[in-house]
Amino acid sequence: MTSSPNWPSRSTEDGVGSGGANLVLGHDWLEDHYQQQVAAASEKYRPDLQVDIPIQEDLVALGFDQTIQTAFNRLLRDVVSAVADVRVWTTDADGAAAALYQAVQGTAAALRGTAETLAIQADDKQAALDPMLARIDACRKAIYAAEEHERERQAAWRKLPADERKEAREPSDRMSGYGIRGLRTAMGALASWLNSSVGRSFLRQTYFLTGQAGSGKTHLLLDATRRALGAGRPAVFLAGAQFGQGNLWASIADQLGLEAVGKDVLLESMDAAGEAASTSGNRFVIFIDALNETTLADFWRVHLPALRTAVERYPHVALVVSCRDTYRELVLEGAEGSHYVRRSHPGFADREVEATQKYFAHYRLPAPKIPLLTPEFTLPLFLRLYCESLSQPGADPIPDGHQGRVAIFERYLAAKIATVARRFRPGATSSYELDAARTLVRRVLDGLLDELSRVGQESMSAEAAEAVARTGAG
Repeated sequence: MTSSPNWPSRSTEDGVGSGGANLVLGHDWLEDHYQQQVAAASEKYRPDLQVDIPIQEDLVALGFDQTIQTAFNRLLRDVVSAVADVRVWTTDADGAAAALYQAVQGTAAALRGTAETLAIQADDKQAALDPMLARIDACRKAIYAAEEHERERQAAWRKLPADERKEAREPSDRMSGYGIRGLRTAMGALASWLNSSVGRSFLRQTYFLTGQAGSGKTHLLLDATRRALGAGRPAVFLAGAQFGQGNLWASIADQLGLEAVGKDVLLESMDAAGEAASTSGNRFVIFIDALNETTLADFWRVHLPALRTAVERYPHVALVVSCRDTYRELVLEGAEGSHYVRRSHPGFADREVEATQKYFAHYRLPAPKIPLLTPEFTLPLFLRLYCESLSQPGADPIPDGHQGRVAIFERYLAAKIATVARRFRPGATSSYELDAARTLVRRVLDGLLDELSRVGQESMSAEAAEAVARTGAG
C-alpha cells in the first residue's frame, strides 16, 4: 500500500479549506468523508465479506493508479523486446519478397521507436495512443502481406510436377519464425489490453456501472474509494439518494460538507489534488452511487450530461456513476452513453465458490454439500440472505438438495418477520402473542408491497411508508 501524499491543505483542523479559489481537499479530510459514507451505507458495504472481482481493476485504471501504469509499460517493453528479436533476411529473396520483408522490418523498427518514447500521463487523452496504434496497424499489415506472398509462393510450388518441384527450391517461410511470432503475440497482447475495459478506463474519465439490485454496486464503489485513498489517490463517494433537491453543484458541495463554492472552484481543487498525487499525476475520482435512488425521476437525465461535460474539462478528474439496470434507459438519452466506459456488475459470477466459502465461514455455517446452483447466488445480497436465514436461532439445517429461489426467500422472510415480531413485542409471554405480532408485521409488509405496486415504483419516501405502516397496524 502506497503512503499517502502530502496534499496541500489550508490551515483548518479538518484538512479542507472552503474559501473560494483556495479550496484544497486534503487526504485526512477525504478519509474522514469516506468513513462517514461507510457508516451511512450500513449493510450495503460489508468489508468483512469482501470477495475480489476483476471489475475492480477498471476503477483502479480510471484513477490512473501506478499499478495500471506499470502493467501498460510492461506491455510496451514486451513489444520493444519482440521487435529486437525480429530477424528477416532479404539477401536471397526475390525482389517482391525482399520488398515485403523490408517493409516488415521497417514498420517494426518504427513501432519500436514509438513504444520506447511513449510516456502516458494522467492528463493525456486517448489520442495520445494514436501514433502507436497506427504503428501496430502498419506492422500487422506488413506481416500479413509478407505472409500472403509466402503462402502464394508455397501454393504455386506445391502445384509443380514432382520432378520440377525437386529442382526448384522450396520458397521461404520466414513469417513463421520465432521473432515474427513473438512480435505478433506482443502486439496482440497490447492491443487486447487497450481494448479491454481496464485499458479503456485507463485513458477515459467517465464510467457508467449498472447491475441488478443486490449485485454489489455500492460495495464496489465504496471499496474502490478505499483502495484509492489507500494508494494515495484522491476520491470521494457520493450517494444518489442525497441529490434531487436544488442545484447539482450545491448538492455535491453539501454532501462534502462545504459551502456552495461553485462548479469551477470545486473541480479545480479536485483537479489539483489529482495532479499532485503522483509524479505522472492521478485522477480524483468522483463516485456517485445509485442514481436510481434520487427522488426526482428525471434529475440525472437532465444533469448527468452537464456533470460529465464539466468533469471532462479537468484532465485529473474522473467520474463513476452507478444505477440499477432498469434505470439505465431513463438516464442515457441519445448519444450520452457513448461517452462512458459502460459495464454491468457481474456480482460473484466466476467467483461463486470463493464467495460461498467466505460467506458460509462468516456465518459459521458448514460448507454446502452440493454447489449452490440457483443463478441468484451470484448476487451478494441473495447469498447473504440465504446465509442469514440459515444462521438464525432455531433455523432448519442446511438442505441436502437444491432449493428454488422462492423457497430460499420465503425462509429468509419468515426469519426476518420473526425477528421484527420479537422486537415489536419484547414482552411477549406466549407463542400466541408472538404469532399475533408476526401476523401484524406481515400485514404491514403486504401493505407496503401493495402500495409500491399501486404507484408502479420501486421505492417510496419514509413518510409514505410510515403512513402505510400505521394503516396496516391499525
